[in-house]
Amino acid sequence: MSVKKSDRFDRKEIVPMALVVLMFAAGFLLYHSMPERMPVHWNSEGKVDGYGSRFTGLLLIPIMTFVIYIAMSFVPYIAVYKKNIKAFYFFYFGFKLVFVLFMALLYMITLLPNFGIVINMNYLILPLIAVMIFFAGILMERSKRNYFIGIRTPWTLSSDTVWEKTNRLGGRGFKIIAVLMIISMLAGKYAIIISVGALLLFVAYIYIYSYRVFTQEKNKL
Repeated sequence: MSVKKSDRFDRKEIVPMALVVLMFAAGFLLYHSMPERMPVHWNSEGKVDGYGSRFTGLLLIPIMTFVIYIAMSFVPYIAVYKKNIKAFYFFYFGFKLVFVLFMALLYMITLLPNFGIVINMNYLILPLIAVMIFFAGILMERSKRNYFIGIRTPWTLSSDTVWEKTNRLGGRGFKIIAVLMIISMLAGKYAIIISVGALLLFVAYIYIYSYRVFTQEKNKL
């Protein structure tokens, strides 16, 4: 029996899978050499303000990465609009790869204090988050109507036109916010507040915008 092309293993998946495996390998190899209490949380000033067990410090991020990666991998198979997701799958896979890279780098950064490397975490984590948000913006601009990926409101899900206009604007907005996050690092301890505030305000605006576009399209009928 021949195997359908869509059912074959995608070789591109080797890269993110290898990164996940390496994260687990690092966790197990370092387990007995790390202190019983490890830094697991940093405050808005980028300083350690919370500690956890070796299990939390070494294996929580790899486990989270694995679970989310698997969930993201199944989305194209369980989605209602499979053809729509297939249309922008290249960008979806790119975002999935960026996510795993983000988690792998975040994992490495959180381990630094255990090796005597003390640094303001904001200077490392904020740029990583900004990159993630920037790529999320690219994905939004390319996405087609579906229930899993993109800006999903009752109005975007009801119309391809509303979906495209909302996600196109949302994508541009997310990329601008990503740049703003980098610039906000000049504000020191207020960088997180500025970044989160800008993101929340834009999310609220885009939600309202999708309703406005829906109403405009409805009035044309």
